[in-house]
Amino acid sequence: GVLEELVNHQMERNAPAFDRCVAEAKRRNPSLHGQVTLAMTITAKKPSAIVSAVVDGASVDSALSTCLVTSARTLRVSLPDLSFPWSVSLGNAATTGGARAALP
Repeated sequence: GVLEELVNHQMERNAPAFDRCVAEAKRRNPSLHGQVTLAMTITAKKPSAIVSAVVDGASVDSALSTCLVTSARTLRVSLPDLSFPWSVSLGNAATTGGARAALP
């Protein structure tokens, strides 16, 4: 729907914040791969996140987790209060490549 498209547009616009985290992690571990799902929550236009799932055998170190969660808190969004998953690919620099928020 319209809200889902708005979420996807705003999250994709903020992708460089997550790209920096992945790039730093790839410098520490060049064989890093897989995907991390963040459980995003927007409250009063302020985002927060936790790492909710790690898939495809990703080895996520604490520095990457901290960077992703910290970056999520700095995103600039104009969204209503809601929660949604957001996937970050660790396989290349385009962290949001094809990622889509799936709203309930």
